[in-house]
Amino acid sequence: MDFTATLVRNIEQKAMISDRYVNPKLLMEPPQGCPSLLFKAKDVVTGKSVVMKFLNPGVEDPYWRAAFEREEQLLSELKGKSYVVELLEKNCTLQLDLASSGDTETPVSLRFLPLERGVKDLSEYIKSLDREPLHTLQLFRELCRAVEELHKQGISHRDLKPSNCVLFQDGSLKLIDFALSYREGNSVLSQGERYTRWYSIFIPNHLYGAPELYCGFAFTPAQFPVADFFQLGAILFEMWTGLQLMKFLYQRDFMLDIGHLFCYIQDERRRDNYRNAIQVIKKKYPLPNVIELTTGPWRQVAETINEVYQAMAELDYDKRCTDFDWVQNQLGKAIDQLMVEQ
Repeated sequence: MDFTATLVRNIEQKAMISDRYVNPKLLMEPPQGCPSLLFKAKDVVTGKSVVMKFLNPGVEDPYWRAAFEREEQLLSELKGKSYVVELLEKNCTLQLDLASSGDTETPVSLRFLPLERGVKDLSEYIKSLDREPLHTLQLFRELCRAVEELHKQGISHRDLKPSNCVLFQDGSLKLIDFALSYREGNSVLSQGERYTRWYSIFIPNHLYGAPELYCGFAFTPAQFPVADFFQLGAILFEMWTGLQLMKFLYQRDFMLDIGHLFCYIQDERRRDNYRNAIQVIKKKYPLPNVIELTTGPWRQVAETINEVYQAMAELDYDKRCTDFDWVQNQLGKAIDQLMVEQ
């Protein structure tokens, strides 16, 4: 049995953790090298289900330890905000003795974040049979408000995707997973020289990462929120069509090749070369038209949705929409139209 499997088994054998969280069960099998382990449990204080996010000590990487600490700090600072998942306690640890009979292994100290647990995330909502246009726009509008509030706090999420947007029983939407987030004034975490030179964060999620992230851009705080807008545009496209935007655009290997190419370009030339490259990318991989991909009631305001998502998911970050007021105004018009036609 490998180290991670041993950890999972020992955690699940705990009847109670920190005199508060009972019957922990693994939520999902972690991918190889995953820096965190997610468990569900019941909080005896509130009587509600919680998520316990453990830092996997089997992943020896100072970057992820620093990212875990930053996430805990940000969640602590944002405690009580309606648009962010609630951190129930700080500085939580679990001591595990993994030694078997005759072994003398040192006990392992596991850090974890106890978090309120939602009903489902946006990826589950997108796949559900009860998805409908009006509610979809209302949810996306709430998501935009959440990200706007983060930006007002000087925080860029940098890992927006449907699975990081969680719905709760009362209908609210909250953001989770702040491991890659950045607050203005903080240092930029990196995974060493290779990643520092290639990427502003670790290898971006290729289904939602803005193209400039693959080319060594977004190193400055002013550019971090611009990448958030691209991810919001990609989420809106997926919420409306049920299809992932990146499957219509560039392929991961193609963008990694570009990232590798830019790695060897001097910093002062990188921006000009990127501007030339992005024009080629835009011509070869134009943004798909929502109108052509929707039927029935989804076509009623498809033209407006197409305009909004394309403005936010513009591949050229210099031309990308970063105006929440305009986005909310357009969404409001679409919502009003849908309500009239119901």
